[in-house]
Amino acid sequence: MRKFISGIAMLALTASLGTTACKKKSEEQGGGGGGGAAQASGKKAIDEAQANELVKTEVPGFEVSMPNVMGSFASMWLQGTEANAGGFVASAQVSIQECMACQPMKLDVWQKNAENLKAMLPRIHIDNPALVWEMFEIPLDDTHTAIGVYSASMVKEENSKASALGLDVFYNDGTNMMTIQVSARPKEGGPGSADDLAGLQAQMTKDEFVAAAKKIFAPFASTF
Repeated sequence: MRKFISGIAMLALTASLGTTACKKKSEEQGGGGGGGAAQASGKKAIDEAQANELVKTEVPGFEVSMPNVMGSFASMWLQGTEANAGGFVASAQVSIQECMACQPMKLDVWQKNAENLKAMLPRIHIDNPALVWEMFEIPLDDTHTAIGVYSASMVKEENSKASALGLDVFYNDGTNMMTIQVSARPKEGGPGSADDLAGLQAQMTKDEFVAAAKKIFAPFASTF
C-alpha cells in the first residue's frame, strides 16, 4: 500500500514539475496554453481506447496484475518471475498518461528539481545522513533516454526500523509520459528483512533495478 500511495504522489509531483516548463514554452510560442504538450510536439496524446490496450501489454519475465484505466491514464503492477542471487524479484508500478512533466530528458534540467523529487521520500529517510540518493540518465534503448532516481536508506530507532530501496524512472517524449517505480520483494519463502544499509542494498543492486526498468519499458517503447 505504501508503494501505491507513493506512486500517486509521484505523478502529482511530476505534473507540478512540468507545469512551469510547459507554461514557459507556451508563452514563448505565443499560445494560450490550450492543448498542452500534444500541441507543442505535434504528436497524439494517449486516449482512453489506447490506455485500455496498454494495460493488456505482456511484459516478458513479469506477471501483470491490477490493470487500471481512468480516462487516458493507464497503470498496472508487475512482478518478476525469476529471483536474483539474493532471492529477491523486481516489483514495479507502471503508469502511462499524457505528458505533464514535459521537461526534456536531460540530466541537467531534471537536477534543478532534485530537492522536490527527494521530498517524495518519507521525512525519516530525507533526514537520514546515510541516505543514498542518486539521479542519473538511463539509456532505456538506442533511442529512448530516461531519468532515474535511486534511493536506499535504513533507519533504526529503538525496537523499530524503517527502510527505503528502489528506483523511480521517468520518461516522456513531449506528448506522453511513463513512470516506472521499481522495488525489491523477496520471492515466496525467500530471505527476511535486512539489518543494515549494506544488507538492504545487497537485496537488489542499482544495476539490477536498471535492468528491470529496461525490460519493462521495452514492450511499451513503440508508444513513444
